[in-house]
Amino acid sequence: MIGIRVTQQDIAARAGVHVTTVSLALRNHRSLPPVTRDKIQRLAKEMGYSPDPALSALMAYRRGAKLIRRNAASRAAKYYGTVAWVTNYPTRDGWSAGSGTCFALYRDSAAERLAQHGYRLEDFWLREQGLTAKRASQILFSRGIRGLLICPLPTDRGHLSLEWKKFSAVSFGY
Repeated sequence: MIGIRVTQQDIAARAGVHVTTVSLALRNHRSLPPVTRDKIQRLAKEMGYSPDPALSALMAYRRGAKLIRRNAASRAAKYYGTVAWVTNYPTRDGWSAGSGTCFALYRDSAAERLAQHGYRLEDFWLREQGLTAKRASQILFSRGIRGLLICPLPTDRGHLSLEWKKFSAVSFGY
């Protein structure tokens, strides 16, 4: 059973602050005193708050559109976010060797298509020394990466233990 999503408005009501204060606190904005940020972040965690990836993407898009409208003379390329190409092979580029040549085609095609829509594709290797699944999830999330393209795993019985509720993901192969 899926529970009801905790919103920033719910947190604001419980904390007795404006929803803007909650938004700033969750983004760790320096305009708020550290005590206020910590209190709201702790409350959000207690209440089970997690950002909605789709809403986060929409807000990033809207903020970007506002900046573009403000500076209409600027012809800078639009950038909406980054998607991670997640691999879990024993070596960093093991996914692109041998039978993985079609995986390289998947990656190159995805990067090209994403670029057409204002996104960048970034490689992310899960077997960096000392990297745990929890830390990988934290790194991806803190970089603002909400979309994951999961390269086929080296075995058909592979498993990734990322914090999936934070991301939208698509996998290729088995």
